[in-house]
Amino acid sequence: MLSSVAKFQKFGVNLLSILPVRSEIKLGMNTATLFATLPAPAPQKMDVFSLREAVAVWDRDCAFPYPKDIPPTDFTEEILAGVPVSAYRSPIRDSLMPTVLFVHGGGFFCELANVHRSLMANIADHIPCCGVLPHYSLAPEKKLPDAIKEITDVLHSLLSTPEAFGVTKNLVVIGYSSGGNLAWNAILNLLNSEATKPLVSNVSQLILMSPWVDISMQTTKEGPYQSEQDADKMLQTWGLEQMRDWTLPEGADGTEPCYSPIYRSADEMKGMPNTVVIVGEGDRLLTDAVATVRVLNNLECEASSSTKLVVLEGQTHNHSAHVGLRDGIFTPDLIAAIIRGESPLALEKSSDGLGVLLLDPTAASCCVEVPGLSL
Repeated sequence: MLSSVAKFQKFGVNLLSILPVRSEIKLGMNTATLFATLPAPAPQKMDVFSLREAVAVWDRDCAFPYPKDIPPTDFTEEILAGVPVSAYRSPIRDSLMPTVLFVHGGGFFCELANVHRSLMANIADHIPCCGVLPHYSLAPEKKLPDAIKEITDVLHSLLSTPEAFGVTKNLVVIGYSSGGNLAWNAILNLLNSEATKPLVSNVSQLILMSPWVDISMQTTKEGPYQSEQDADKMLQTWGLEQMRDWTLPEGADGTEPCYSPIYRSADEMKGMPNTVVIVGEGDRLLTDAVATVRVLNNLECEASSSTKLVVLEGQTHNHSAHVGLRDGIFTPDLIAAIIRGESPLALEKSSDGLGVLLLDPTAASCCVEVPGLSL
């Protein structure tokens, strides 16, 4: 079997050449250990289509194993609000059971359909739920805000007529990386229309996993955690800048709130659901995650919703996507616990008021509290 390095070099792509295929992974190894000895890729001009093809290799080789009771055939390919979706409907019928809208990541230009579908299956194996995974339009063929509109339409349909799609009305929205941008923008779009604002009360939780909420890159490049973010060998600032250029319309400003939800006004964010932000300690988008929590925390004095930050010790941006690694296996457990409203450890307030829970996915207990963490 070709190593992952050889596979990606075949396509002339080095950005993702550090990602392992399953044969190279040792069970129990964590991302920090895996990447510690690997050099960061040098800046380069990337071809979006070659990179998309390379990511497809990773998607094929590095997805979570499907649970025995939820094989890939349990997912159906359907159309919802004009958008193709993969749908999973739990055989357990309970009106209180959540439906999970999972908005995938991929830098707006690619889709790890197998990785995210198998992750959704593992979440459903931990907590009975229905799952909906939209296959939204990708850059550069389609520019923002097309994908934002599509996720907004899917969210609206699930909230207004869940029974028509055969799912429950208790909705949990999960957005990973660029999908976090789309998910947050979609909720804000509904909140800022008088006709749809009441529907958002049926979103019980928003879970943002390593969200890319400032596509302009100002937050990422100017934040105080540059040394921590440099631990991320997979996601490079220069790579994100190219993805941004593929995604935005020509001449568009990435700081426009319609593209980067972090710049939305406080008035626009009133009525936000309970939100949990999960990020790796060495994630390239650590500053984006912290900025998200800061913005939403400022709203709490005016609203009943809560915002929590979960930092995964020693992890980088790809903490949820590596099967066989202890941190990858840990992800469905963590998400299921959050959906159930459980917290492995009490959240502590850091020195600047942020609620922080630091978890070590490689520890036997899965949970290690680190006193004095100040983000």
